[in-house]
Amino acid sequence: MAPFVQTDVKWWLGGYDISADFNAVALVYGAELKDDTTYGNSTRTVKGGLRTVRLEGEGYWDSPVDSRLHATVGVADTVVSIGPVDGTEGSPSFFAKYTTGEYGPISSGTVGDMLAFRVSADGRGGEGLVSGTIMVNRSSVVASSNSGTALQLGAVAAGESVYAALHVLAASGTLDVSVNSDDGVGWGSPTTRVTFSQATAVSSEYASAAGAIADDYWRVDFTVSGDFDFVVCVGIK
Repeated sequence: MAPFVQTDVKWWLGGYDISADFNAVALVYGAELKDDTTYGNSTRTVKGGLRTVRLEGEGYWDSPVDSRLHATVGVADTVVSIGPVDGTEGSPSFFAKYTTGEYGPISSGTVGDMLAFRVSADGRGGEGLVSGTIMVNRSSVVASSNSGTALQLGAVAAGESVYAALHVLAASGTLDVSVNSDDGVGWGSPTTRVTFSQATAVSSEYASAAGAIADDYWRVDFTVSGDFDFVVCVGIK
């Protein structure tokens, strides 16, 4: 993908799309560097320690986003997905479980300016940040059994896992979602790898399945009884 100007970054927080409330986002994936310099070294040397994930954002205050961000402070395992390009199916995503460490509902205040807020969260869980793909982004899906597009995301090696994040943004009825794999785009012999809990309300869920998995094509299948808006991101790591 060529470089681009960011104009439509997506931010899904639990069961909410809060993209339109933000005008800046920063995501940093790193590792704690530990000094391992010994006698005989002429320059400091380091080794990579524990991985870190840091998510920061800024935007303009409004009561709905305020209540949603306020509720996440100190709460572990909030599922967050970022779409750095846009929300279209097949475009990139980054997702992880976070704990919000700081939320400033009034980050700055000068007469005549917009009231701004800022928020920061740190990744939680051994899996860290997953670089994946937006497999499904659907609105007003009514009673049906359907599938997303099969994409060649790759096989899952031993020691790796396939990870998936589900964001249910609007709910009426029941929603069943699974992540499946096959060895070809023809989808002749699919295998279910991840099954989410049945959703009946606005919610989110993070799930995974360990490799090795030789299949390299992936698809999200779903059954709706009612009316739902939902997003599913999938990645291998």
